[in-house]
Amino acid sequence: MATRFKDRGCALDAIVGSPAVRTATTAALFASAIGLSADRVSINAELYFAGAPMLLRAASLFDDTCAAVMLVGHNPAVTDFVNDLVGLNSGIAIDTVPTSGLLQFELGIESWAHIALGDARLIEFDYPKKESK
Repeated sequence: MATRFKDRGCALDAIVGSPAVRTATTAALFASAIGLSADRVSINAELYFAGAPMLLRAASLFDDTCAAVMLVGHNPAVTDFVNDLVGLNSGIAIDTVPTSGLLQFELGIESWAHIALGDARLIEFDYPKKESK
């Protein structure tokens, strides 16, 4: 997934993940694959049992020098969060974000502190079994 992300010309400034072995490993491997230094990857213990509200809070804590960020978490919270982030009126409803699913959003905010549910526009939804374009 990191290769597909990088091949689309995408980059990240920071990654925050849950302390679970699988998510922490995913965050570290993803960072390495896209050339993001290990010091730009952090673990947030609150993400382990996080629901959608905690994922929103975690996103609001990113440094404003970061333009593109990634949260690595757990379902069903991730699926709930992405659906809440795009909002009920978007016409988008994702049944489940599969393991290693990757969603990209565009946000019209000046500061991560201003992120709110319903603010995002879904740009890309990729996952391992999705056919390549």
